[in-house]
Amino acid sequence: MTNTVGDPEDVTDGATAHQLCWDFGPGELPPLTAIRQQLATWLTGIAQAVVADLQLVATELVSNAYEHGWLPGQVRVSRPDPRLIRIEVDDRSPTLPQLGQPTIAETRGRGLGLVDRLAKRWGVISTSWGKTVWAEIAVPS
Repeated sequence: MTNTVGDPEDVTDGATAHQLCWDFGPGELPPLTAIRQQLATWLTGIAQAVVADLQLVATELVSNAYEHGWLPGQVRVSRPDPRLIRIEVDDRSPTLPQLGQPTIAETRGRGLGLVDRLAKRWGVISTSWGKTVWAEIAVPS
């Protein structure tokens, strides 16, 4: 696993923001604990409920990439705007994620449903090498 905290750089909208980045590969467990801890540190001053939502969304997207995608993968978290935090998770699989419809008895299939409820918006970008699944969390003023 590689973890970098970048200098200000261009992010998705062309805005400038700090960005956190983690790489993970085959045979490695996803760096979920490190991601959650660093997010809490990086987002000092943000309401704890927003940080918790972001940590959960990050956990779900990374877990999905690890379980269903082809590795290696990368996780990026940026703040392109003071009112928005964006997480992006890359993997090498061309298969697009789908919202599950689990029954009450099923113990799996709820991850994207949580992302759908917690994120302001989310989506998938298909690429020549796989896909990027992204979500944006609103930060109240």
